[in-house]
Amino acid sequence: MFTPYFILFVQMWGLTCNNPGGTSSFIQNGYPNIVKENANQQLKLKVMKTNFFSVLFVFFLSVTALTAGTTKGDFDSYVITPVEGQKLGEGVEQAWKISYGEGHNPVMIELYKTRKCKTYVIRTDNFEVAYVCTSRGFGARKLKVSESRIPYEITNQVINSQELERQRIISATPMEENEAVDLIASFLPDLVNPRYKNLLS
Repeated sequence: MFTPYFILFVQMWGLTCNNPGGTSSFIQNGYPNIVKENANQQLKLKVMKTNFFSVLFVFFLSVTALTAGTTKGDFDSYVITPVEGQKLGEGVEQAWKISYGEGHNPVMIELYKTRKCKTYVIRTDNFEVAYVCTSRGFGARKLKVSESRIPYEITNQVINSQELERQRIISATPMEENEAVDLIASFLPDLVNPRYKNLLS
């Protein structure tokens, strides 16, 4: 069954192929009364191109997930390895890698500390999410724009929004770092939509 992203991709690709001037020609020829140098028109064109390539990226992510099969793997067993002997990113206090199954796609956890909060940012090539430990408890949340490195459209494809809401409060009490990382390793697979489970193993 084709996803809405696939259908949108085909439609946009058809518009490009059927117009010799590509997407730009379709936009400009479709509105002959608008002056080509109009700043608003140029902005719309830029946004359309950006959205087109975002949809294209999501489409290929979907194809990768579907062709890789639907085997969930054994997410009850995992290996947590502290990252040592390499330079961490700016502001990262500590880092760990979590390996599920055969460990082909290890998940990186980066720890950021403030006076009132510890933020554990999960980094992969295909999605990002955070687990936060404060005086109110420990749970999952989306990354802020300033924290994110992957487009929201990609992460939103992979992360299950209902499960994210359920994991907002995993524990009502603060916890030590090792305990927090172990909880993340245990709960993270539930955050990933079923057809993208292969991205973890």
